[in-house]
Amino acid sequence: MHTLSLSKGLVFLFFVLAFLSLLPNLNTYALRNEESRRLEIAFEMYSSGNYMQPTFMGELYFNKPPLFNWLIIFASNLVGWGELTPRVVSVFFLFLTCLSTGFFTYYLFRKLDLSLLASLVFLTFGNVLFFYGYLGEIDMTFTFFVSAFIFILYVSLDKPYLFPLAGFLGGLSFLLKGFPAFGFFFLTLFSLLLQRKDLRPAISLWSFSAYFLLFVIPFLWLFATPYPTKYLTALISESSSRFEAQRSLLHYASFFLIFFKDLLPHSLLLLVALITLFKKKELSLPHTISSLLYVLFFNLLPYLIALSGGRYLLPLYPIMAVVVSYYYQIALEKGRFAKLFYVSMVFVIFLRLAYGLFYFPYYSSRDESEKVIAYKLYKAIPSSTEVACECPQRHGVCAYISLMTGKPTKRIIYVPNAKAVIVCPEGKPSLLLR
Repeated sequence: MHTLSLSKGLVFLFFVLAFLSLLPNLNTYALRNEESRRLEIAFEMYSSGNYMQPTFMGELYFNKPPLFNWLIIFASNLVGWGELTPRVVSVFFLFLTCLSTGFFTYYLFRKLDLSLLASLVFLTFGNVLFFYGYLGEIDMTFTFFVSAFIFILYVSLDKPYLFPLAGFLGGLSFLLKGFPAFGFFFLTLFSLLLQRKDLRPAISLWSFSAYFLLFVIPFLWLFATPYPTKYLTALISESSSRFEAQRSLLHYASFFLIFFKDLLPHSLLLLVALITLFKKKELSLPHTISSLLYVLFFNLLPYLIALSGGRYLLPLYPIMAVVVSYYYQIALEKGRFAKLFYVSMVFVIFLRLAYGLFYFPYYSSRDESEKVIAYKLYKAIPSSTEVACECPQRHGVCAYISLMTGKPTKRIIYVPNAKAVIVCPEGKPSLLLR
């Protein structure tokens, strides 16, 4: 077990086990964070048949484009409506991101063992395995599309006929989160051209085809909506709001600490690997790795300035995984680091499995769980009674009521004849019968 070349099977086994560790209780774990919002918006879109203009609790919703909602609706045809519906989308694109990371690594180094390792590293980043890899939010789907067009842009400098594919994926990325997709696209292209010191790839027929697709896809969708100006203004505001907070040295220190925490265990293991290679005088910076670090630096810069870390950096994790795995595969030839790496993978996978088997049921069954609260309220609602919700701050409760009744729960202004209203005096959901 001293060399990675002798451990392809073991690395693949770890990858399979890590992926399987995501699955226990995924279909019953109570909705968290923005999951309920994404699910409710998709459910309202499905129920109304209006696939261009999202609504949330009946109100027009402009903060995000609709592609993720469309994907949730597609998933509902496979698994029905419930906690699993948005999570199927995230897990599917997590798998695709692992594959694309492995394929890109193989393109760079022509080593199957290194490709498997890069996929494993990406999957076992803490912020992926324990949070956004399975949560039914936009981030993992966005990560796939963005990292895919970054990989393709890298390859396109030598194979320019791939440029249009990068533009196509970039246009679809806009339909997930709006303007950040453009930022990733052009910062990546700029960093690659800066290294090449040659602007010609950016002004070729292939590249102009990419720009056309990049902009025309959002344009066609935007002008198919009933309020394109409002939508555009909201998306601009959503992106620019990240740059408005006050900053200090403490904020920047916190940014890097959170960044380090999100990448555990690999942020720590990478330090050990680099120190090991430095002591052995085997630490180097080949051109391929420096090129990827250029891309990382220029894409990280806006988020560092805005102090927007966490999930906003997820689209860069696949590139980080390639860099990390490169140094791992050298350090793994050293017996001590190999043991540390494999023991760490066993521990992380076991911890994630325990998290799903034991913490998920505990979290979902607590009295303060929105799932439990919604069920109690639902049992008190007379059958066939129309329900309204005046509790947007606890939208998870309203989303569950929508799923239980089979109809979207809207604010009372949109259902004035509702006989049951979910209200939140002092933030505590309760039922008001009219």
